Amino acid sequence: MKVAVLGIGLMGSAVAEGMIKAGHEVLVYNRTEEKAKSVIDKGATYVPIAADAVKAADASILVFTDGSVVRNILLTEEMLKAVKG
Repeated sequence: MKVAVLGIGLMGSAVAEGMIKAGHEVLVYNRTEEKAKSVIDKGATYVPIAADAVKAADASILVFTDGSVVRNILLTEEMLKAVKG
């Protein structure tokens, strides 16, 4: 299964690593690619646009800690199109 993990902080990186170890193809999005480097090094693929990661994945896991981040990422025109239907 192709899984997108959005938000690669302490919890998101652990989720991504677990999904990689379970044999899933993992796409990751984080506002800064550098913070995703540890999971990229373990086999995840960085996707620079959150909506593109969601569109490409069979399932998405969102790990955000701040309401404004949720709004800024999930309520964009691109993301609303990606999750429509």
